[in-house]
Amino acid sequence: MLSMSSLLWLSCTKNSEFSDKYASASAGVLTANKERIVKFLLSTDKSFSEKDGLITFTLVIRDSKQKVLWDSVLSPMRIKDIPAKVNQLEIVKSVPNNNRSLLQVGFLYAIENVGYSWHLDAFNEGEYEKVVDFNFH
Repeated sequence: MLSMSSLLWLSCTKNSEFSDKYASASAGVLTANKERIVKFLLSTDKSFSEKDGLITFTLVIRDSKQKVLWDSVLSPMRIKDIPAKVNQLEIVKSVPNNNRSLLQVGFLYAIENVGYSWHLDAFNEGEYEKVVDFNFH
C-alpha cells in the first residue's frame, strides 16, 4: 500500500518550472512569462497572372520609436506568384527579448520600377499574440 501511495504522489507532482514558463493567459492578456508571438500571413485574393514584375516583401517588428527589433527580407517574387489564401505564406516569429511595449508589426514591400509601400499594424502592450494577415491587392 505504501508503494502505491508513493507512486500516486510522484505522478501528481507539478513541475512548477514548466507551469511558470507556459503560464496560461485569458482573453489575450499577457501573463508574466508568456512569450509574445507575431504570425505573419501573406496571400492575395486577386489574380495577378498578367503582372510579371518583381516584388520584395520585408517582415518587420519595430518599437514605438521606429527602432527595428527584427526584420527579414523574403526572396523577390513575381507579383503573379503571390500565393492565394489556400497556399498563403505563414511565418511565426517570437518578439526579440520578449519586448512587452507597444510594437509596430507588418510588411514593407517594394515593387520593381514602381515604388515602396507597407501594411503595418499595432501590437499593443498586454497582448501576447498578433496575427498580421496581409491580403495583397
